[in-house]
Amino acid sequence: MRFLILEVGGFLGIGATKVAVPWGAFQVAKENDKTNYVLDATKDRLEKAPKVEGKGYERLYVRETAEPVFLYWKEMWVVEPPK
Repeated sequence: MRFLILEVGGFLGIGATKVAVPWGAFQVAKENDKTNYVLDATKDRLEKAPKVEGKGYERLYVRETAEPVFLYWKEMWVVEPPK
């Protein structure tokens, strides 16, 4: 998995948009036995993040689509070797 898809804005799930955030942009914080994923981003930054339309998330694995998302979040684009 390369991204977490977040819903931003809207009210009660209506009018929200989806944005992709690379996992590397999150910090992991442990509290007791609970793991929290923390994203240091303002509401404005989330609203301006690259949008994800529909549900075909496999398109996010194509360089032309994924690389701009990594660059927006200032994360390093890494091409994994074929398996």
